[in-house]
Amino acid sequence: MASRVTILRFSPPGVIDVDATPFFESPGKGARNDWDGDIGIRFVACVTFAVTHLGRACAAGGRLREAAAVQLWCAETTRALLAEADVGPSSPVEEAFAFEPLAGRVELQGGQEYRLSQRCRAGMPDLWPDARAEVGAGWHDPVEAAALAEAGQGGPPWAVAYATFVGGAYNFDGGYPSFDDLSGRRVGMVNLKILDGARWWLAVLTLDPAAHISELKAALEEVTGLPPARQRLALGHRALLSAGETLAAAGVGHGALLTLEMLSGTQAVTCAGHTARVWNAEDGSCVCTLEGHEDDVLVAEFSPDSTRVITGGIRGRERQNLERRGERRVLAGARGPLRPGPGRGLQAAAG
Repeated sequence: MASRVTILRFSPPGVIDVDATPFFESPGKGARNDWDGDIGIRFVACVTFAVTHLGRACAAGGRLREAAAVQLWCAETTRALLAEADVGPSSPVEEAFAFEPLAGRVELQGGQEYRLSQRCRAGMPDLWPDARAEVGAGWHDPVEAAALAEAGQGGPPWAVAYATFVGGAYNFDGGYPSFDDLSGRRVGMVNLKILDGARWWLAVLTLDPAAHISELKAALEEVTGLPPARQRLALGHRALLSAGETLAAAGVGHGALLTLEMLSGTQAVTCAGHTARVWNAEDGSCVCTLEGHEDDVLVAEFSPDSTRVITGGIRGRERQNLERRGERRVLAGARGPLRPGPGRGLQAAAG
């Protein structure tokens, strides 16, 4: 079976996706505020897509009276908290939902179950919808979407067949909503927005799972005109670096969502040990070696104009000028350990 792969443009962490589209169009009926705990819904992703905002129901045209946390959970074995946002009086309102943008996109995998909950307390001023609705209500119907896609009338893959709404979920003790509730319950209690809009969508490619990453890049060059040497592809937070690796071996299955970062030139930078090296991506030759760190180099990135490289290690960061190879500078205030940042890389702690 061929794998359909969607390619999106790379967006730096913290960029707000203004073209994102809500899943639920309107809240369900019924309202209550007599429970304590994390209460919400469960759904199954039909395709892989990116979440950009989390939200909760409010009175049409009105605003919330107090903030409450909305949390997105993976319902698979890890039961991990994927994203959280405090949605309240200052949150922008669209129709009958208030939304808050996430610091970075969160990718949901097709075929997996997820749960979306709100932290509730008895007597809170904002009531939440609690009525039952027909399963699938408010969400793009996956059967109809598949038929439209096959007929070429479905548009971009995230415009149809996002997910199937299943029903309610809760945990009166707080945390992961592990208890299943009635089918179709609490439709539109909480909401999320997904990435939409042609400015982020590049291509949908159909390839054999045995095809190599190099073949994927060649197919992408036909669509974008961007040579493979200037393509940096990633599946989630993992870069696809081995051109000889197959799609199957790299974990790129049917419905996978990849991001493409367009490199500014034909050079690449790597780090190992106490050094970083700049390479010619066309022929594989080493352009120069950057030295000076007292400990292992953990991350190295080009400046936007590709004339400098910033490197980060356990004890700090340095910037080195590629045009004047002898120039190196320790960045002020960068001394301190590196820790995982909110996006793809590392950030330095003050110290």
